[in-house]
Amino acid sequence: MDCSVSNEEIWDVRDSSGNTVPNGLYFVYLLATSPLYPGVTLYADVPEMVPVDILRFTKFATKGISKSGDVASVDYTITGDAAVRILIAEPGGKMTLDDAGNIQLLKAPGPGFELSTSTRVIQVLTFNRKYGPYSDTWNGTDQSGVLVSSGIYSVGISAKDAFGNKALNLTGDNGPLVGTIPIDRTASQLATDTTPQLLLSAASLDFGDVRRGDSSSKTFVISNSGGGTLSGTITADQSWLSVDPASFSTNTTTVTVTVNNPKLKDGSYTGKVTVNAGAGGKQDVSVKIAATCVITKPNPYSLSTGRPLIFWGSGVVAYDTEINIYTLAGDLVNTLKETNGSNEISWDGRNNWGNKIVPGIYLYMTVSPTEKNSGKFTVVR
Repeated sequence: MDCSVSNEEIWDVRDSSGNTVPNGLYFVYLLATSPLYPGVTLYADVPEMVPVDILRFTKFATKGISKSGDVASVDYTITGDAAVRILIAEPGGKMTLDDAGNIQLLKAPGPGFELSTSTRVIQVLTFNRKYGPYSDTWNGTDQSGVLVSSGIYSVGISAKDAFGNKALNLTGDNGPLVGTIPIDRTASQLATDTTPQLLLSAASLDFGDVRRGDSSSKTFVISNSGGGTLSGTITADQSWLSVDPASFSTNTTTVTVTVNNPKLKDGSYTGKVTVNAGAGGKQDVSVKIAATCVITKPNPYSLSTGRPLIFWGSGVVAYDTEINIYTLAGDLVNTLKETNGSNEISWDGRNNWGNKIVPGIYLYMTVSPTEKNSGKFTVVR
């Protein structure tokens, strides 16, 4: 008679303290014991290796500059939401990842080493990206806005998410992901190219939740990837949207976009900022806002600070507001009620059983006489 039992165990890639583990290879050991034979191991399996691959690059390619007006591009695909850093250095520059997981230029540790300490960083590009493919451009200028000369420039890319996970490279290890960008300009191109070309640092701005009566600001940068001097106007298409400045006549301009939520009803709203540079081109930056009467602060919420998470706003009605907190899977974590006659509710980050929650993204639903809405917040260590 076969008395074997089949079983499956699931690991959520967290350690015994509830923290998400870093990318890497982990060993799984299987031991079998019986209460009939205390202290005796009846079965011990050969350890298996389990790869944890939370964040990685699955594509990396570059395109150089071969004629006047061209822009170089770095094409990549990332498997999760992350802060991406692209570093461009002079030809021959070697790169590494620092302890924080950021791509950096590798310097020689002292005399007699092969690496050159004279190699300098040309440009650093940073972006907040979600899962998916991207093509980020470089206009061939250094950090002072000066066009660089012909050559094969070094480029490296790194990424890390809100939980501190560093993106693995294409081969699945923690080494730097590097390549080259060729630039082939003639002297006449550098000297006679006077046609400006509009380049924006962002195609969209997501302001997230903005409470009624509040405002919030973000910025993007206008730059010239061509020749001559870039000039034009900046306009917004919504009454709750404003820009500063409204015009420009320089090759690098930082634009401040402000959203105001005076009396918007709960829901999502979209707007558009248009940059018109005449012969240099015309581009739009989409703007998104979620108007709500109840928001959380701080967001993300850190468990290590010991401070509470606050739900606040005009949608919190004294003695008559209930907030239910859920996991992304829809499991109820806790139910909060306003009992102090205030327009805010504090939460200590514990579930209905008094246990500290684990890092992740959580949903909340608010019910009060003035509104019924939902939102989300992020919990970190």
